[in-house]
Amino acid sequence: MKLRYSICFVFFFYSADAQTTKSPEPVKVTGFGLVMHKVAPSDSTYLRIKFDNKGYKISLLNDSLYTTDLKYIDDYISANKKKIDKDKILVTGNSDVPYARFKELQAILSKHEFYKYSLVAKHN
Repeated sequence: MKLRYSICFVFFFYSADAQTTKSPEPVKVTGFGLVMHKVAPSDSTYLRIKFDNKGYKISLLNDSLYTTDLKYIDDYISANKKKIDKDKILVTGNSDVPYARFKELQAILSKHEFYKYSLVAKHN
């Protein structure tokens, strides 16, 4: 009688990288929401930026500036950055103003790390 031997090879791959590296932190994604709140016209603690087809008016703590050049808006924010509350920024524009004008203003706000602001569009 003849004996047969079967040899079975089992390959097990072990990854050292899987044990030594941490999984990436989960990314928290939040959606945009519509939040209604009233801002008193007499509350000068808000950084208010109003823009229309002619120019920009910016005000903070009863100090205001009207200009047609965004460089002055950038300078105004730089000079008053310590006074600006990041949670109190109000941007107001007319509905007929081209979106490109808002994008230019948004770029300046982003440059100064202001990403959260209330945006109000007035209809004519």
